[in-house]
Amino acid sequence: MPGRDYWFDEVGARDKYAVSGDCQELEFTHGIEVEYILVDKNGKKLSHAEFGEIYNFILTEWLRDALEHNIPRFYDVKTSSLEIAPSRNSTYDALYVTYKARGKNVRVELISVDRNVVEWPLVEIATPPCESYYELGWWSSTLLTLINFRLNQEGYKNHIMPFGVNPYEELETITQTDSFPTCGEHHHIKLIDPQTMGLDERAFFTNFYHLVRFFTAYLILLSACSPFASRGLWGRFRADDPEMPFPRCVRSIRVLYNKKHLCNFQEGEYMPYLEKGWLDKKYFVEEFKAQSNSYRTDTHFLDVDPISKANHTTEIRFFDSQPSVARRVGLAVLIQMLARKAKKLVVEDEDNLLEVLKEPNETLHALKKTACEGGNWFRPSKDPIFGELSDKLKLKKSRIEKNILSDLALGMMYIIRTEIKESNVIYSHFLDPIRHSIYGMDGNGISPAQYWLFTYINLEQNINPVVEKILDASKRGMNMWYDPIVNEPIFMNNGFKTRGDR
Repeated sequence: MPGRDYWFDEVGARDKYAVSGDCQELEFTHGIEVEYILVDKNGKKLSHAEFGEIYNFILTEWLRDALEHNIPRFYDVKTSSLEIAPSRNSTYDALYVTYKARGKNVRVELISVDRNVVEWPLVEIATPPCESYYELGWWSSTLLTLINFRLNQEGYKNHIMPFGVNPYEELETITQTDSFPTCGEHHHIKLIDPQTMGLDERAFFTNFYHLVRFFTAYLILLSACSPFASRGLWGRFRADDPEMPFPRCVRSIRVLYNKKHLCNFQEGEYMPYLEKGWLDKKYFVEEFKAQSNSYRTDTHFLDVDPISKANHTTEIRFFDSQPSVARRVGLAVLIQMLARKAKKLVVEDEDNLLEVLKEPNETLHALKKTACEGGNWFRPSKDPIFGELSDKLKLKKSRIEKNILSDLALGMMYIIRTEIKESNVIYSHFLDPIRHSIYGMDGNGISPAQYWLFTYINLEQNINPVVEKILDASKRGMNMWYDPIVNEPIFMNNGFKTRGDR
């Protein structure tokens, strides 16, 4: 395997699908928390009593021992302990690991019940802080494999569903209440130590925050995965319009309506632009309240928690639960590349602040809403023209006045192209789902939500077989290289053009 300079992941070195960049040491440690809906054999959520029975069956000493037996030596030397103990967040037990990263031991709940996001209990699977993309993939796929294997024992027919909102959830519950079961994916990246932050670290942290703030809509567009409620799609739908089969059909119901645990569309909340750069959490909250008229005083349930309580990481919270480990790690790659770009700009920019990314909250808020609603074909221009950051990427309009966000997503990739090449991940299979979301196989890209919407149309708008395919994809997702969009492309039935005008 070429490109092993001073450090490489010995586990990934034995995997024929891994490239050198997958196995090299990351500049910033990275962890991912994923929420799953525990469902019955038909994909419907369980009662609290049923959930407790199944979860307690999953989380036993058998699972702990199985994980301990399967940890490769390269990760085992980082593992101080594996234990089942009372959870910090619920009345259930959790599986803990004490794991070393960058010379420090961190205690992490690998498998737990998350009641912070919604009142309905969900299974949460988390990775420890990882030092390579392959390590992220290994922990994610291994924990998923062990849980699925356990569920297949003793005749249980249950599944864990990686989906932003259960397709059977009633729309009225979603739109008329503050709380409904949703599954998110939270990325934790360790950028700085707040206690020792100097001027350069402050500028780097400010740049990263502003990059994520600016590109939030594009990242949502690549990850939206909650297009169903009340057993079908929601939004205007014209089956007789082959060029735009899902105009303004909501792609991310979770992000659009989870107003209690993410930034609130109704209140016009958006991450504030920090004129003074990052000073501290107090200044951030003051600016957030001033720019959005928000009542909130804590950053934990915002789209981005700049410095979370979890090991002082920056937590990016707006992703829906993804259909595959490969796409999950691919999103981690993009976050890492934005961080590398932010650090590089500290050296290149005299002011250390990215004034070019100072877009009004109203503009970025509208862009984010458009990404959630997704009212466009996901298809890049034939001849895209992009400049550097100083040229500002603007929201474009097509001749039929539909927002073309895919052009902007491609623009984001252009901005971080150097970082992707320098990190040796340009040919990484973890980026295959991202590439498919921008280009697709025939020039039309496809997001996770769009994929399931096409599946829904192909299956004569019957949600039951769609849910079966979602659950099947979850099982196949035990293979970290599998992604349904990449491995099982959609071929539209008659009546829809695959290269229609936008």
